[in-house]
Amino acid sequence: MARCLRLTEEAYAARAANEPRPALRLKPVTVPESAVLDAVLKCLHLHPKVAVARRMNAGMLKDATGRPVRFGFVGQPDIWAMLKGSGQTLWVECKRLGAKPTEEQAAFLELIRRYGGRAIVATGPDDVMRELA
Repeated sequence: MARCLRLTEEAYAARAANEPRPALRLKPVTVPESAVLDAVLKCLHLHPKVAVARRMNAGMLKDATGRPVRFGFVGQPDIWAMLKGSGQTLWVECKRLGAKPTEEQAAFLELIRRYGGRAIVATGPDDVMRELA
């Protein structure tokens, strides 16, 4: 059974009057940061130059008594990896497309670079592949 799309009243009136059709209103698709992080971590696990890659959690939880306990540190990147052969570290801050790292994150990434480590902001696996090329 064939299906057809129905025109809105506005589109039908414009078509009948031989006017240009109204523009479609499309919302851009945004990929959540968690999906970016998962994809980047999988890429690092599969890359032949990477010895190990780990997710670095940071935040705060309550313990059994209800007392808040912090872990990680402010500005800590999402992923830490070590490269085969050199043992050089690679730190990756994952962001959804269009998002920027916080001041603390940017400062820590710069500190890593200053002392010989590798640090990037990744919006997907392509950024990691470019860094490791």
